[in-house]
Amino acid sequence: MMKVLVHFFTFIAILQLSSTFQTPTETFQHELILKTPDIYKVFWKYNEVDITFEVHVKTKGWIGFGISPNGGMAGSDMILAWFANGKPVLEDRHAIGEQEPLLDEKQDWKLLLGKETDDYTVMKFRRKLITCDENDRIITGNSTMRLIWAYNDIKPSEKIIKHGTNNKGTKSVSLINLAKTINQEERLKDTFTYDIRNSNFSLPHDRDTFYRCEIFKIPPMIEKHHVISAKAILDEKHSQILHHILVYSCHHAVDDSHVGISYECYNNETNMADHLNGCDTVIFAWAVGGEQEFFPEDVGFPLGGSDKPLYVRMETHYDNPFGVKNVIDQSGVKLWLTKKLKKYDQAVLEVGHTVGPYQIIPPKTEEFITLGHCSEECLNEAFKENKLEEVKIFSVMLHAHLKGVKMRLRHYRGDEEIEPITYDDSYDFNYQDYKLMKPMKVLKKGDRLTLECYYNTKTDSETIQGGLSTRDEMCLAYIRYYPKISLAHCQSNPNMEKISTAYKSIKEKGWTKELKVEYQEFVKKPEFVAVCTGNAKTFPINEKTIKLPKVKKNYLPPDFCKLITPSSSSTIHPSVTLFVTLFSYYSYVIY
Repeated sequence: MMKVLVHFFTFIAILQLSSTFQTPTETFQHELILKTPDIYKVFWKYNEVDITFEVHVKTKGWIGFGISPNGGMAGSDMILAWFANGKPVLEDRHAIGEQEPLLDEKQDWKLLLGKETDDYTVMKFRRKLITCDENDRIITGNSTMRLIWAYNDIKPSEKIIKHGTNNKGTKSVSLINLAKTINQEERLKDTFTYDIRNSNFSLPHDRDTFYRCEIFKIPPMIEKHHVISAKAILDEKHSQILHHILVYSCHHAVDDSHVGISYECYNNETNMADHLNGCDTVIFAWAVGGEQEFFPEDVGFPLGGSDKPLYVRMETHYDNPFGVKNVIDQSGVKLWLTKKLKKYDQAVLEVGHTVGPYQIIPPKTEEFITLGHCSEECLNEAFKENKLEEVKIFSVMLHAHLKGVKMRLRHYRGDEEIEPITYDDSYDFNYQDYKLMKPMKVLKKGDRLTLECYYNTKTDSETIQGGLSTRDEMCLAYIRYYPKISLAHCQSNPNMEKISTAYKSIKEKGWTKELKVEYQEFVKKPEFVAVCTGNAKTFPINEKTIKLPKVKKNYLPPDFCKLITPSSSSTIHPSVTLFVTLFSYYSYVIY
């Protein structure tokens, strides 16, 4: 009997061993499981020039892996790989539709290693971040990258046999983002944590969108401390209905009597809501897909000592279109604090179009742009009050809802447009995170910002408006910067009277093609009402009408492929200096 048991457990151990991902062939910066529990995993690393991938797939057939503009096949840049006669084969291909991907004339994905071991096929390959091949996608740290993957257990002979429905997928990710390569244990060794969590909130199941607010008191600290890292605490039982969490500092008449008060945010019928909504300076922002955030080594968010806030308001947005019942939520935020003060205090600036029904997007439109302005006049007043000439921006989170497809935070200095602060040409509502940047962007006195949000409403039959629901839209950017100024919101509204008149006409006539074009031109007019507030105060320019100066020179990104030397056109090996210069535009290298 004992022998039988020994053999049985040995057999189980072998089964478990064979169902475990292989150890990668070298140390990689990042890793991601694309199909659980043990089917498809990718490892990757990169430098200023190249990116190297290693995929481990539980198959002895063919493997597909690549980058897509939107998660679909069309426009994708990919590899197909398999073993033939005991040797690894890898082909650089591209897709123009749902049919078999076409072989690239120029093979930019290079096979480094292939092996079959236990139940797995392992392929390691490399390519340039920028290949100058029209069939390849540029790999950047700005735009969200959508990985696509597939496999089939049958090896190809003359033709690739299509994957099954369950043997494919897509995953949004930042490939060029070094946040996770930070030595986290070293950074956090002299810290302690403080959690801000919802108090067993029972979510109403009959509301598809609900904004819940609660007031908290930060434990009094005699000495000033710095928050150096923050992370959302998600209740895994219902994390799929959590849309975002914001923590605002209170700089007005809030005291201990308000602590523990919870209410529906922005509901004027709720007792105290108007007063407590005055806690309006963002200190932490998380949205769907966000991960733990680490601030630069010389920067922290101040708490304790003479630094406020002592009280904060946490806003949790629940999106529950299917009416999930019996949700008791304790989600919130974890902060890492240290007594070892950093050189600079940081803050968050909210830029964009104010949230509300005056943001109007026509239906059945492939591309419509909303603009949100942070005016020179507003920034100048804040810089003047804080006796500063400039601040440094080190990370930005872009935020739109389901119809958002692309975003760009433009930067103007005088009558010229300079390099954008950030952009995302393949925005994914389900993957929102702070994008870190280096070199950090400098925002100077006299500058202005414009956030462009692009929407696709081809499948909608009704007008989309701005609002709090996930099915409404937003156009916002959360900018982390230092040193801190007393400005929290630098945004814009359209002229309410003019837009009301325009929308009344639209409702009467319906959205014609001509009317959509006319309305888009109206939205793009360089005239708006400024929103300029912060720390429970308003600046003199707030609610004043602003007219933007004419831009004499628009920004044009560098064309890398025209700058390389002719001798390097077949196999790209540009000088590191040139590549790093362009890399700073296409990607954000992290400190």
